[in-house]
Amino acid sequence: MRRIHPPPCPPGFDGPGSAAAAERQAAIAHFRAPDWSQREAEPGTRFAFKAYRNDLVRRTLGEAFGYVCAYCESPYDATQSPAIEHYRPKGMVACEDGPPLKPGYYWLATTWDNLLPSCTDCNSARGHVHVDETTKKQSGKANWFPVQDESQRARRPGDERHEAPLLLHPYHDEPADHLVYHEEAVMGAISDRGHATIRTIGLNRRGLVDRRRDKRTLVDLHLTNVAQLDDAIASDPANTVYPRLLQAEFAQLALLAKPGQPYAAMVRQRIREAVA
Repeated sequence: MRRIHPPPCPPGFDGPGSAAAAERQAAIAHFRAPDWSQREAEPGTRFAFKAYRNDLVRRTLGEAFGYVCAYCESPYDATQSPAIEHYRPKGMVACEDGPPLKPGYYWLATTWDNLLPSCTDCNSARGHVHVDETTKKQSGKANWFPVQDESQRARRPGDERHEAPLLLHPYHDEPADHLVYHEEAVMGAISDRGHATIRTIGLNRRGLVDRRRDKRTLVDLHLTNVAQLDDAIASDPANTVYPRLLQAEFAQLALLAKPGQPYAAMVRQRIREAVA
């Protein structure tokens, strides 16, 4: 997971007169009505969130994140369209104990910085084997949104200002302050928010860790080459080939660490460790 600068909202998606603004007002009216729970219980009268399902929204988010998942940094563009993930879930909020809270953050369903591109495994609740488990357990964001103090959970527009989310947001948080990558490409937490993010999204799914490990192996190969070329240049300073080879290795490392490359946050950490 890495921090990125929020991309500009697509023209026409939000603002006065937009479909998003109209849907937001309709959702607020729907869920403030005294009979909203009765209407939500009947399939034909449930509120339909649809403005966010916009090709321009999908494309803008994809370009901003380099077509990798906002949470796990896995590429998705070759095999799937991204899920448009709601950081604060729109319809309901899952709870550790008891039934889900309804409604969810309905007033934020079309708010631009509440939308993120996500792969299916990070976005949906599915069964996975994790590196610290031998059997499948469910992980994936789905309707989870843990907060530090449940009594401060927002239940109406504007109250979200008083929340302290435990889940990291790639626009507003620096993941490197909360997450660290260990030797086998297993993600570790260095804060409560890091722990909640790993647990909620399932960032140590075995298949995901395997792909990160593959990338770490490649990075380590380039770092070994850099060290060997440094030694070669020191022992043979007149050689003109070694410097060119060294620059090629640096270029490969820069490419692997480039924003939008898969697992770039882990690559950057590994390079920092190597030069420390």
